[in-house]
Amino acid sequence: MIKTWCQILHKLPGSRLLLMANSLRDPKIRSLLVDRFASHGITQERLLLRNGAPRDQYYATYAEVDIVLDPFPRTGGTTTAEALWMGVPVVTLAGQRYVERISASKLTAVGLEDLIADCEEHYIEKALSLAHDPIRRAELRTGLRNGMAKSSLCNGEDLARAMESAYKIMWARYLSEKGLLTIHSG
Repeated sequence: MIKTWCQILHKLPGSRLLLMANSLRDPKIRSLLVDRFASHGITQERLLLRNGAPRDQYYATYAEVDIVLDPFPRTGGTTTAEALWMGVPVVTLAGQRYVERISASKLTAVGLEDLIADCEEHYIEKALSLAHDPIRRAELRTGLRNGMAKSSLCNGEDLARAMESAYKIMWARYLSEKGLLTIHSG
């Protein structure tokens, strides 16, 4: 992931990467991270390393961000939803397992399937394309929250119905396996 992010940074020489986590309070972790980026030719000046922050400050940070580069193989969950809510597009690399597809499901729900990559090369291409498209980024900044609010991500009633249906199916399957339910087709 760091190697891929460095490739993006090399192709966008004026850009910087913001990393924010409580673990960055530890000088050893900060140093390790700086060294890993340096091993790929990215200097510390290109990295904005910040400790975690209270929620209001954390949300305010999105005003400084143009694009979220989703980590991989473990993709974002809440952080992806928060970025989208704050109008910041997320580029993700979707893998095969659930933890590799969390962001992809959120991007699909808000109609941003074009920001889902299937390999590292496409991840880089999608990030660069978005970086070079300030008009699209501005449109997303102003419209993404409304789009998300109207999406299935924020439709609690449909989610509840889908969950109820899934539980009924699971319960019926369980009863059938125990011989407590016989399903007759009509």
